[in-house]
Amino acid sequence: MRRRTLVAFAALACHTALAQVPAAPAHPPEEPPFQGDAYRLMREIGSRSTAFRNLEELCDDVGGRPNGSEALRNAQTWIRAKLAASGIRTVVEEPFTIPSTWTRGVETARLVTANGVKLRIAQVAWTPATAGAIRGPVVPVGGATIEELRASLASARGKIALRGDLPKAPGGRDPVLFKREVRALFDEAGVAALLFPMSRAGNTLQTVGTPIRNAGQWTPAVPTAYVGQEHANLLRRLLARGQRVELELELGGQVHPEETRLTNLIAEVPGARRPDEFVILGAHLDSVDLATGASDNGAGVVVLLDVLTAVKALGLRPDRTLRVIFFSGEELEGIGSRAYVRAHAGDLAGVQAVLVLDKGGGRILGWPTMGQEAWVPLLAEAIAPAYTVGGSQIIPGQIRGSDHDPFFEAGVPAFFAYQEALDYWDVYHSDLDSLDHVKPENLVQAGQALAAAAWGFLQMDRRLPHLPAGKASAHP
Repeated sequence: MRRRTLVAFAALACHTALAQVPAAPAHPPEEPPFQGDAYRLMREIGSRSTAFRNLEELCDDVGGRPNGSEALRNAQTWIRAKLAASGIRTVVEEPFTIPSTWTRGVETARLVTANGVKLRIAQVAWTPATAGAIRGPVVPVGGATIEELRASLASARGKIALRGDLPKAPGGRDPVLFKREVRALFDEAGVAALLFPMSRAGNTLQTVGTPIRNAGQWTPAVPTAYVGQEHANLLRRLLARGQRVELELELGGQVHPEETRLTNLIAEVPGARRPDEFVILGAHLDSVDLATGASDNGAGVVVLLDVLTAVKALGLRPDRTLRVIFFSGEELEGIGSRAYVRAHAGDLAGVQAVLVLDKGGGRILGWPTMGQEAWVPLLAEAIAPAYTVGGSQIIPGQIRGSDHDPFFEAGVPAFFAYQEALDYWDVYHSDLDSLDHVKPENLVQAGQALAAAAWGFLQMDRRLPHLPAGKASAHP
């Protein structure tokens, strides 16, 4: 999942929705369990799921999958092999480009004053390297007002800046424009490097960053690194006591400015009666590079593979076309899904629903209404069979911040799976995002709940109404 700002919104939406989740129906759907095709799919996944084994291969063999990397290409080859083994023959790659790529290099930081400890750091992706190892004093920067921030940055010119609290937009100021003003001060300050303290304990490290300069995620134009919370606290204590704090710092990450081709990988099971209408299932294959991307978003990828495998194993032919998209570029402001929506503008009217997984290895509890009451009756109908596995809740409100966004903004009924968070917010984008944080039984349940919802939308006679394009805001 991308962009901390949208991720935070999604977390808030989920937290708010929890208090409003309607009670489970007193009785399960009238159809007995495992009698219809939706139930057959759930039974097939329950007894033959290979999701966890696939996730182990994806994470332990292929590894982290940064955009533009050989590992991401290897992961797509791996998926193609899995699809072929399942009998999926209709697989295509659709290209798009990103303006640059980035590779991680050496990243070291050592106190040369006080106790001389080596600090835990991780360079922010798409920020430039230092000119070898640099040495300089650490200066805290921040402030309650823009004037205080400007003054602190003036004293940090040529030094290593440790970011503190930043001013909030005063009343009457546009918060987006104010944030841009704050960011501009950092870019123009002339500091030798920036250190961003982590908010997660245990000296956990994360990374974000994007070459998409006009989007919501700000990537500083100077060498920048996250520093573990406990080590940041050490620096703060020393500074608060008036001690001189000096670091030796080297960041070797490199920006490669050449335009680079990426692809979305698309698999289909053609529809029997309405082949020009689609139900789209999506998950992003790309990840950040500090770990192996198990929760974000290998878990979603292998759940999609389970659903496709079950459909083919049972010989099912849906009424509508089932289209499954393994997106690239999600971690870069969703550039891959936005490219898909642009390329398929002529197909969007035929999309019945889009269902996206991007919240880790937790069980699917239900789906959000996305604030569209007109969608609720058919959403409830589609997901009803998932009652038997605990995945049929209707969640009021929107959840935003992943590959369903561009579809929703275009007016297409698009939903983000509401899943148990577990420790997702502790591990995503961090060096902890490994297979150890995913449980096999949760992947099985997620596959069952997703298959039931997908099959319901594929087979129902009625269509979900589309919205006028642009009615949904681009950024919640």
